[in-house]
Amino acid sequence: MNLFLYVEIAAQVPYVYQNSKLQEVKSHFSEIILYDCDNHSESLIIQAAVDLLKTADKAFVWIHANGGELGKIRLIVEKIIQPFGQVRVFYTGFQVTLDRLLQILPPENLIRGEKEDLPFSWVEEFYR
Repeated sequence: MNLFLYVEIAAQVPYVYQNSKLQEVKSHFSEIILYDCDNHSESLIIQAAVDLLKTADKAFVWIHANGGELGKIRLIVEKIIQPFGQVRVFYTGFQVTLDRLLQILPPENLIRGEKEDLPFSWVEEFYR
């Protein structure tokens, strides 16, 4: 199973949660499982993300930090930094604790983005 996981870290709960980038990903890669959550999600949602990571053959994880604390997202990050299969992380924004935790990843598994645009070529290359 191939997974695309989008994780948002925000200071406040998004009033209306809709991400056009995720819809773009789904239109380009209909055969992958697409899942998203944020640091305000309930524990059940976070645990489902961790379970998907455990069963995924390949997981592309896009983490966007826009203020706020890691909170329950730490469980996802802990799974990402443990070797479990093929994982690639696209990280945009800034969060102090997350920056430190992601340093554990090999450089080829971490892509640091300066803006919120996801280069689809990276995703295509990863899932080949």
